[in-house]
Amino acid sequence: MRIGMLTGGGDCPGLNAVIRAVVHKGVQHYGDEFIGFMEGWRGVLDDRTMPLSMSTMSGMLHRGGTVLRSSRTNVKKIPGGFERCLKVIQDEKLDALIAMGGDDTQSISVELAERGVNVVSVPKTIDNDLSGTDACFGFDTAGGADVILTPEKPIDMDDVVRLLRARWECGKRFGIVVVAEGAKIPEIEGQITVGDKLDSFGHARLSGIGQFLAEEIEKRTGYETRSVNLGHTQRGGTPTAYHRMLATRYGIAAIDMVHEGKFGRMAVLKGTKICDISIADAIAQTRTVGEDIFAVIRGLQPAK
Repeated sequence: MRIGMLTGGGDCPGLNAVIRAVVHKGVQHYGDEFIGFMEGWRGVLDDRTMPLSMSTMSGMLHRGGTVLRSSRTNVKKIPGGFERCLKVIQDEKLDALIAMGGDDTQSISVELAERGVNVVSVPKTIDNDLSGTDACFGFDTAGGADVILTPEKPIDMDDVVRLLRARWECGKRFGIVVVAEGAKIPEIEGQITVGDKLDSFGHARLSGIGQFLAEEIEKRTGYETRSVNLGHTQRGGTPTAYHRMLATRYGIAAIDMVHEGKFGRMAVLKGTKICDISIADAIAQTRTVGEDIFAVIRGLQPAK
């Protein structure tokens, strides 16, 4: 079979391991031929590709990011976008397409599947928020923190200051605060963003909350505070050993699904086993941080 692959949305550790696994099994066990579309759906629209072979996959297991590069390209917003994609897929004589991405990327996969394209998908989001799978590769990249702030609960600055002062009183002269870009400050309406520009899927560019918190913490405590935006330093990092294996399992499952004719479906992790569900079901709901995880966080912090 002749198979195309793409990686859409933000990149993350483990993508190259998926691509490598697909190519290794596809070439060695099925005799497949592969091409990679560059920069996600943009590459499909413009027919920009690179060959994927055993030689091009050399050294890819631990390499961060994605050799295919990525973009947030919404085919739905481009006049005639789906027709262009269908023509390129036909011109490239593809028997199937493997798409790696989160809910935005996979919403395009669903539309193409409904138009007759043989699509198989792999869940990819560094946020680990696809409800259809127990775990996505690449998200376990953060270390220990003393204060953890997420969008599920409004930020309580008094509590943040309390926790940092408790560390100081115990003789600790540093503290690490991790804040998700979508976390909310009750006194500020909406989320902190960079300008008013939206991406092609209608999402605001979230950023700046780290700097806001750093200034607020320093003002309230007098402790010198610095903010660091991890961004693509984190997304482009080396996948952990566990996630290299998880990504490899996803890749093996994806190429097997192609040859089993399981199109319009996504490889997912349930417990310790890789299985598959429909792409539409996989992206139907966003997973949030559960109360059980917040209980773990509270258990590691000084009680109120």
